[in-house]
Amino acid sequence: MKPNRTGCLGFLIALTVLIGWPGTHLWAKAQTDTGIERNTATAPAGQAKYVFLFIGDGMAIAQISAAEVYATARSSKDITVTRLDFTRFPVSGLTTTYNAGTFITDSASTITAIATGNKTLSGVLNMDPGKTKSFKTIAEYAHEAGMKVGIVSSVTLDQATPAGFFAKVLSRSNYYDIAVQMVKSGFEYFAGGGLLQPTGKNKDQSDVIQMARDAGYLYVNAKAVFNALKPGAGKVLAINETLQDSGSMPYELDRKNDDLSTIPARGLNCCKTTPRAFSCPSKAGKLTGPVMRTMRARLSTRTSLLTTPSRPRWILPGPARMQLSSSLLATMRPAV
Repeated sequence: MKPNRTGCLGFLIALTVLIGWPGTHLWAKAQTDTGIERNTATAPAGQAKYVFLFIGDGMAIAQISAAEVYATARSSKDITVTRLDFTRFPVSGLTTTYNAGTFITDSASTITAIATGNKTLSGVLNMDPGKTKSFKTIAEYAHEAGMKVGIVSSVTLDQATPAGFFAKVLSRSNYYDIAVQMVKSGFEYFAGGGLLQPTGKNKDQSDVIQMARDAGYLYVNAKAVFNALKPGAGKVLAINETLQDSGSMPYELDRKNDDLSTIPARGLNCCKTTPRAFSCPSKAGKLTGPVMRTMRARLSTRTSLLTTPSRPRWILPGPARMQLSSSLLATMRPAV
């Protein structure tokens, strides 16, 4: 099966900051290594200084539309739509999402397609469908080229999507192996949620946090210390002071003083000493959960109609059903 760069779970937003065509030579290198035919479209002149890749996990057109409708309803009774900034970009696109084994993809195979240009099986991170060959990621190419790399996620850093830029594992559930590979990657900045198995599944392995310290990372899990980080801080592993849902950052509605948008900005500040580019894949990873819980609530409600004569009720309270829109709006402000 010929590998191709077509996978994306839901909707993918790639944002290039400042000028130029980001990492053209890196994609060319990745495509040469994987046998992908390169798109020869003319790139703009100039060299990008920063590259940001934003991924909303499970964020498809329906979720985007819901956020835009909600943004309008908050400020007006008009039947119109308040456009989010990224929906006003001059170029947008859709892509197929099937992987090497099924039409219904998952985060692991999707991020493999995004980060390496190869399709693989569900649950597999950056390895081929035969599970014998590993793939190098675009973030690794960038790092080898002298660029500093940061990974930011609102869920745990060993989840499939953030791990897809540095880990190669047969199963996305190998959380400890993923965390060890995170440290070994040498990437300059990891921030957001925590780690699911920092001492292994049975809590009998070496502590990954200590491994990171031994590898030269500054470990930060207090907001005051995080806010005080200065340029030249070196490699940083920053875990949010407040966590929920097995180590994820809180939903936007539940956050008191935490602003997700400050985390990539702080990473950029920490890496300012380098004259080379800074690449930062960022994931908003708690978009799918509210949708799935609402779907389960609907299913349960409808099932009750078949079994009891009582009036159906929402299992999920109204505010929780709106967490999806609020999460989107937190990081993608409506255009003025």
